[in-house]
Amino acid sequence: MQDTLPNTLSTAGIRRANREEILRTVFSQGGTTRLQLVKHTGLTGAAVSRITRELIEAGLLVEGERVQSKGKTGRKEVTLSMAQNTAFVLGFTVTANRLSVGVSDVSGTEIETRQLHISRTRAEEVLRALCETAHAMIAELGLESNRIIGVGVMVAAASRNCVDGVVTSAPLGWTSVPVGQLIEENMCLPVSVEVRAVSLLQVEMTRGQGAGQGDLVLVNNSLGIGAAAVLGGHQLAGASCDIAHLAFAGDSRSCSCGRKGCLEATASGFAVVDQLIAAGKLESARDSSRKAAALARALQMAEDGDGEVKRAFFEAGQRMALGLDAVAALLGPSSIILAGETGRQPDFVEGARNHLKSLRVTDPGFELLVSQVTSNTAVINYALERFLFSSELDLDRLQAD
Repeated sequence: MQDTLPNTLSTAGIRRANREEILRTVFSQGGTTRLQLVKHTGLTGAAVSRITRELIEAGLLVEGERVQSKGKTGRKEVTLSMAQNTAFVLGFTVTANRLSVGVSDVSGTEIETRQLHISRTRAEEVLRALCETAHAMIAELGLESNRIIGVGVMVAAASRNCVDGVVTSAPLGWTSVPVGQLIEENMCLPVSVEVRAVSLLQVEMTRGQGAGQGDLVLVNNSLGIGAAAVLGGHQLAGASCDIAHLAFAGDSRSCSCGRKGCLEATASGFAVVDQLIAAGKLESARDSSRKAAALARALQMAEDGDGEVKRAFFEAGQRMALGLDAVAALLGPSSIILAGETGRQPDFVEGARNHLKSLRVTDPGFELLVSQVTSNTAVINYALERFLFSSELDLDRLQAD
C-alpha cells in the first residue's frame, strides 16, 4: 500500500492530493468507511485516519452510524459523509437569460438561490448587484465568511473569450470585463470564472449522462449557443468548440459576427425569438434581458400548444442538426448532449433528431442525449470542483475564529 503519491510532488503537495482524493471519494459515494477509503485510494490506514481526522476537525466530514464491513466480522466501521450546513460555496450565474446567486453546502445541498431581474447592459452594475445579493444572503443565513470556501461564477461566453476571469460576451454585450477581479474585490473570497457550456459538461461527465465517456460534446442553447467537448478524456480548449458560428447555406439571416447563416442566427434561442417577433407572435425585445423574457414566453406558448411557436422551435432544431452533423464528422464523439432551455425544448429536440436521421441514414454515428442539468446545479458543481476538490483548499482558514 502507498502512503503517498509519486515523489514528483512535494510532501505538502502529496498531502493535498491525498486529501482531495478522499473528499472526492466520500462526496461521490454519498458516504463510506475508512476501510473502504483505504481500498479505493491505496493509501495506508494510518494516512486515511490522519486525513479524515483533519477533515472532520475542519467541519468538512462527519461520522455517522457504525456498519459491518462486507465479508468482515467483529468490530463495525464508522461511516463518513460530507458535512451539511458547516462549510459553503457560492455560485453566481451570469447569462443572457439568467442572473442568480446560489448558496450550497459542501455536501452539494442547495441552501438558497435568488434570481435578479435587471438589465445586463452595464457589467459593473450587474456584478455589484450580484455581490450585494450574496452579502444579503450570507447575513440572513448567518454564515461566517471563513466558512465560505469560494465563489464559482458561470458566464455566457465562448471559452476563448473567458481567460483568467476576464470575459468578453456577445450575449451580454460585454467586452474585456474583469469579472473575477471585480467579484473578488467585493466579496473578499476566492473566485473562479468558467463558461456555462464547460460547467454543464463537467456535471455530465462526473455524475450525469456522460459519466464514463471519454468522447463527448455538449451544446448549450438557451438564448445564445455555447459548446464544450471532451475527447480522449481531455477537454478541448479555445475556439475548437465555437460551433455557434458554423455557417450553412440556405439561410440568409445575418449574425452578429458579420456572416450569414450561422447557427447563432438561425438555430439559437435568439433566432427563435426574433422569428416570432417578426411573425407578430411576440412583442419587440431589443436587449438581452427582454429577449430572455420573450424566450420564456415562447417556451410557455409552445408548452400550451401554439402550433406556430412549436414549429419555430422545430425548425430551429432542424438547423441545429446541420451543426451537430458537422461536429460529429469532425470530432467523432460517442454522444452529443443538448442542454439549455432551447436545447431541451421538445419540439427543438424532435426537429434535431428528425433531420439528423435524414442526414445520417445508414449510421447515426453518435447518441443524441438531452441534459436535465440546471444552471444552479452546474455552477455549484463548478464551485465545488474548483474550491473543495482542490489543492488550494485552506483548512486553516476554515478553522479560524
